[in-house]
Amino acid sequence: MAIRMAVAGDASRIAALHCASWRDAYKNVLERAYLEGPIEADRRAFWSGRFAEPDPARTVFVADAPGESLVGFVCIQQDVDAEWGSLIDNLHVAPALRGEGVGAQLMRTAALSLSGGSRTLAHPGGNGRRRSPGVLARPVRADRLMTPHFPLRSRASRL
Repeated sequence: MAIRMAVAGDASRIAALHCASWRDAYKNVLERAYLEGPIEADRRAFWSGRFAEPDPARTVFVADAPGESLVGFVCIQQDVDAEWGSLIDNLHVAPALRGEGVGAQLMRTAALSLSGGSRTLAHPGGNGRRRSPGVLARPVRADRLMTPHFPLRSRASRL
């Protein structure tokens, strides 16, 4: 698996994965009619807009696996808050690969990219279904993401 900084050409693939993730994780939370239709145009517009108007404090990383489409992405906002640090704005992994360490690798990459005094990643809450790996109930120091306390699972290392 290769993790790299996203470019504008990735917007449609990010939007598609965002849709797949929400359709799976939020099927009991969001309106069915929204998940069956408007979500696609909504997420395409959202991600196209983000890449059309870049924010120097926002960084998006994507995870590509050989022979597969995009398997995950993370979007961080750096130095959002003096106490909490940087925000994980979005973290999505292909539903079939959840629990395989893709999210952990994306979070490590995001943590390593933090500049200046921001050494904390925070996420605003759960995913509506259950607390999942990578969805933080509280902030985590970025240096903790690079220790054995946040291990990779074997399949992700093979991707």
